[in-house]
Amino acid sequence: MARPAEVGVFPGTEIADWYTCPCAGFRFAERGKLDLVRRHSGGREERLPLTPLFHDTENPAGSLNLDEAVLRRWPVLKADTVFDDPDLANRVRARPLETTMPLADFDRDGRPTEFLLRVASEPCAHIISVLVGISLDRPVLHAFTTAEHPDAPLMLEESVWAGLLHSPQGAAMIVDLQCGDHGSEEMTEVTLRAEHGVLHATRRTYRCTDDNKRGQLLATAVL
Repeated sequence: MARPAEVGVFPGTEIADWYTCPCAGFRFAERGKLDLVRRHSGGREERLPLTPLFHDTENPAGSLNLDEAVLRRWPVLKADTVFDDPDLANRVRARPLETTMPLADFDRDGRPTEFLLRVASEPCAHIISVLVGISLDRPVLHAFTTAEHPDAPLMLEESVWAGLLHSPQGAAMIVDLQCGDHGSEEMTEVTLRAEHGVLHATRRTYRCTDDNKRGQLLATAVL
């Protein structure tokens, strides 16, 4: 990343609202043009531009129409409660950096060669990520898609990705929007499955009952 973020995700900046919901999941961050670079034996480089994955998503840079990525770099501590503390920015920069590429075997091809990249923060606590890395059937850097929609990077809540990663069967069914969440009258549920490096995903939308329970199935979408 090019520089510390100047909009909404770092204290002491022009718009230091890093503690508000739109910045959840990104604080404390840097923003700028972002590429993933893989170096092969012999010195050959492979490069994947990651900035386009932030286009048309809700994130601190996109909210100001900036063609940039936002990458979390420093952790938030319990002591970070005085939002207008003039020394907070210096203390944050002095902290050890967050791990930006925790590799794991999300796609169940037997190799931990993928990581989650946060690309959006929807209303409080809904953090959206895309899976990036390489797979057996596609051994070059790429954003993962499903078999059914190979041209669209699969963007899901981190809770869904976590459900897949920790599932012994390589499949998870996760509610990503609860009845009543921010007044929602619908509930959505995502089924995500990985088979030898290939992903499949389906979202089902249900009507909520008056007591905020799952009701009638309204729609099914293959992602």
